Amino acid sequence: MNPFFDGLEHSSSFAFIIEEGKPIPVKEVQYILFESDFVPFIVFSDELYSINDYCFSVATTIQNERNEAHEEMIIQRREQKSYDDGFLQFTPYEISMSIESRFRSREWISNIMAAHLVVLLYAYLEKTLKYIKKWYVDEKIIEPRQNNSSTPKLFWLIYHILETDEDQFIQSAPHVYNVLEEARKMRNNFAHDNLEGKKLDNTEDYLYAERSFTPTFKLTELFDAVTLTLFYTEEVYKKKAKSSSETHE
Repeated sequence: MNPFFDGLEHSSSFAFIIEEGKPIPVKEVQYILFESDFVPFIVFSDELYSINDYCFSVATTIQNERNEAHEEMIIQRREQKSYDDGFLQFTPYEISMSIESRFRSREWISNIMAAHLVVLLYAYLEKTLKYIKKWYVDEKIIEPRQNNSSTPKLFWLIYHILETDEDQFIQSAPHVYNVLEEARKMRNNFAHDNLEGKKLDNTEDYLYAERSFTPTFKLTELFDAVTLTLFYTEEVYKKKAKSSSETHE
């Protein structure tokens, strides 16, 4: 399996069972998915769970197809089968080339799928933060702020909602920042350079360049970064709600 998808689980793996009055996870997982008891954060959680299952489904499907083609390729190389039904005839070489072509196709799809899923998660987080920012401003939880800098939109939304700046955010959540920044670059490369999300230099021919790409992070790490960012933004709401409650006591 493409190492980018290592550790990815279906949402059912995040469930708990009760044993002797204690919640026990049904499976040990390598990452977390955002959950909340507050509206509209519950909606954001449900959406993230759905995106997780979509990612798991497409990743599992293409990896299974790739593995099947790889197994067929090994068998054909060993047994050198031919095909003749009286109408169509294929030599062992022709069959081998057909299977290897299908295998290479699945390898390439696995690469572009990685970038596609990064773009999906990044877009989800950006649109969610855009909603939260407007909601917080309307409810006077945070002050309005104009984006007059060259800061990427996603990070500007984070800094505005958390009422912080780049240096403070990097210091407090360095891994979250690094993963989101790498995801942003991958998204831009996907949109402007190639479907694999890899930055090509000006000397490389797009058709013949080595375009397979292994990101510096795993998809599970991006889920973690998205989840933690949502937790951070929810804490702003909780603090405001607690402050309002104490004021009215």
